Amino acid sequence: MGTFTKNTVSSGSIIYASDHNTLGDLIAAVLNGSVDSTNLADNAVTTAKIADSALTRPKVDWSTFSNNIKSALNTSAPTLSNTSQDLASCGLTLSFTSSGTSYALVTVSLGIGSTTDFEFQPEIRLGGSVQKTLTPNAALTSAGGRASVRSFSYKITLADGSNTISAGVNLSSSTTATLPIGGGCISAIVFGNITA
Repeated sequence: MGTFTKNTVSSGSIIYASDHNTLGDLIAAVLNGSVDSTNLADNAVTTAKIADSALTRPKVDWSTFSNNIKSALNTSAPTLSNTSQDLASCGLTLSFTSSGTSYALVTVSLGIGSTTDFEFQPEIRLGGSVQKTLTPNAALTSAGGRASVRSFSYKITLADGSNTISAGVNLSSSTTATLPIGGGCISAIVFGNITA
């Protein structure tokens, strides 16, 4: 059931009980358990009209949340230099399309090895620009070419539209530093309306 059509009575007409009953039956058919979306204007139901705890798990389309949680490993071994650099080109990048402002909890983890003493600082970038850098005080000492792993999480703001998040790294002095395939990871959980 959806809407009903009003039965207009002309001026001077005789109104019979059946006329009242017919219109009453139409109204009752809609209002008594048959109100649906055709009876409601767009955006008619406001937050204040939804009862507390009324929205339960079965009523949520969880399939759309796959857009809000993404992760990636580096698919190639980048050439590292003694400077701050974006690692998007080796696969450590994520893209989100936000409808309105959203907030992302981003985690970057890098396992970098070297045959010499070195220092490295993981970075979180948005659109190529550094948003946050992990800056430990002590330098790391290489241990027979083994990798040292550093990771951190940080909240960033995503603007309306397309957003590209990537990992970066700032190396202090090692020309022998390497990030092997699968040695880096970036992940993000976004709170907001993400469409892709």
